[in-house]
Amino acid sequence: VTLQGDANGINSAGNIIIISPEQVILNNSQISSNTTSSGAAGNIVINTPNLVLSETTRISASTSGSGIAGDITFNITDTLTIDNSTVASRTTLGSGGRGGNINVFNAGATNLVNGSSLSLNSDGQGAGGNLNLAAQALTLDNSNITATTLNSDGGDFTVNLSDYLLLRNGSLISTEAGTAQAGG
Repeated sequence: VTLQGDANGINSAGNIIIISPEQVILNNSQISSNTTSSGAAGNIVINTPNLVLSETTRISASTSGSGIAGDITFNITDTLTIDNSTVASRTTLGSGGRGGNINVFNAGATNLVNGSSLSLNSDGQGAGGNLNLAAQALTLDNSNITATTLNSDGGDFTVNLSDYLLLRNGSLISTEAGTAQAGG
């Protein structure tokens, strides 16, 4: 599956919204929303009880212009599993737009396994997006949640868990701003 929404002018791109009453499984798929100009990228929203991203699935929002990157939001009532896959928000080198947010609202368990990542990166002038994660439990097994900015302000991480956080096998939660020694 490949779904893409792009803004290439002054108008904003449309949103990509997936709603399922039981589950959504994406294997080796790509969903992206991008802007290359002043128009905002669209948001990506998935509402389902169970969401599985596997086999190098990539969900991304980015800006390479002055427009804002879209937000990525998962509304889950049971389990989110990200297996060997990536959810990313980024601004590219030379861009001026702000990075999009990654929002995970989950009444159950969130699991990142087998080299998976939630990443917010800003290589442009705009600030990086924020991560908002609420879940009963969060497990990272050989996986990462990271935010890195080259020379702008990094986004905030807000993680609310009602039960536990488990990091295994070299997993990492990290933020780093100003990697180009140019502030941030």
